[in-house]
Amino acid sequence: MQWTEEKGRGFSDKKTTYLPVSNKKGQSVAAQEDDADSILNTVRELIKIRKNYSALNADSKQKFIETGYPAVYERTDGKQTITVYINPSDKEIKRKISYTEIIKLHNAEISGDTITLENQSFAILLK
Repeated sequence: MQWTEEKGRGFSDKKTTYLPVSNKKGQSVAAQEDDADSILNTVRELIKIRKNYSALNADSKQKFIETGYPAVYERTDGKQTITVYINPSDKEIKRKISYTEIIKLHNAEISGDTITLENQSFAILLK
């Protein structure tokens, strides 16, 4: 991630840089800072979620429920269980679910016991 939208993208004020930088607008920290839905702020939120739920610790157990689209897996530490749904496809997918708390939805919706995962979506649920 680049720092600014200026020449050198916050790394250097020289004509050329050691590593290449992108000239695309909107890919810098400065451009994404105030956008709640930006990649930068989504990653920040996921880091907070990981820190706040013990089932997401490195030593928790992981079990895949589905390995296609969507990918569905559970993480548990014996105290909590979290189910993660990831739909990287370009198609909408529906699944029956069981959960006690919605931790994070991105391009996903829950109605009753069904989750609808839009294209390019994910959901993190506490079981």
